[in-house]
Amino acid sequence: MSFTNIENITLASGADSVTLATGGGLASRQPGLLADFYNKSGAGVAGSLLRSGVVLGPVNVQDQTLQSLVGKSDQVYLFAQGFLTVPGSGSYNDFILSTTSDDGVRVKIDLAGNGAFSNVINNYTDHGPTVDNSSPQSVTAGQRIPIQIEWFESGGGAILGLYYQSSSQGIGRTLVPL
Repeated sequence: MSFTNIENITLASGADSVTLATGGGLASRQPGLLADFYNKSGAGVAGSLLRSGVVLGPVNVQDQTLQSLVGKSDQVYLFAQGFLTVPGSGSYNDFILSTTSDDGVRVKIDLAGNGAFSNVINNYTDHGPTVDNSSPQSVTAGQRIPIQIEWFESGGGAILGLYYQSSSQGIGRTLVPL
């Protein structure tokens, strides 16, 4: 089977949908990030695919989540991508992303929307539950920021939570609802 002249394809299940752009990239999503889970091979490297196309919204992965999705909670690698919609009103320069992770985590965003992702959180090490914060970012409410997350779990407890905060907007550390 082949398709020609297709610009976007939308995959939907219940209230969740993901739109794939020509060439396989994400064009839009509603709601959540599209995640693939792999066996971890080496120091935070993806091995064989365990499950693909899982919609995470919010990003709140724990041992129980992994058990239900991939049948194990250790030696797992995750790659997720999609869009984060900036909350609040107006433009502000104190938007901070943060994670709680056990083990390694990388968060990349593309503020300009041109495909050039920058690391904003990079703690890609084996560690117990740890909070990491990005530097403050300049954003505009309603802005859709492309985001990518890499995370691995070696052993022990598994945690991955993605949060945001802004003091000027009165938003304390809040689990990103996506």
